This record gives sequence, structure tokens and C-alpha cells, in this order.
Amino acid sequence: MFESKSTLDDILDGQQDLTTIYIQKPANFLNIYPDLFFPS
Repeated sequence: MFESKSTLDDILDGQQDLTTIYIQKPANFLNIYPDLFFPS
């Protein structure tokens, strides 16, 4: 889903922001709405 493990590590460490692509790929994979990744 991500280009590399280091990309995922950077996102989890807060060093890189989530983009719409990074949100859309796992949402499609999990068959859920991308909105679930955003706090309400």
C-alpha cells in the first residue's frame, strides 16, 4: 500500500503527513470509507 516500509515508519513517527493517496489505498483494501481515518 505504501511505497516502502520507511514511508510508513515516517507517517507513524509524524515525520510525514498523510496524503489522500495514503488514505485511499488502505481504505479501498479494507473496504471502508476514507473518512474513518479522520478525527470527527
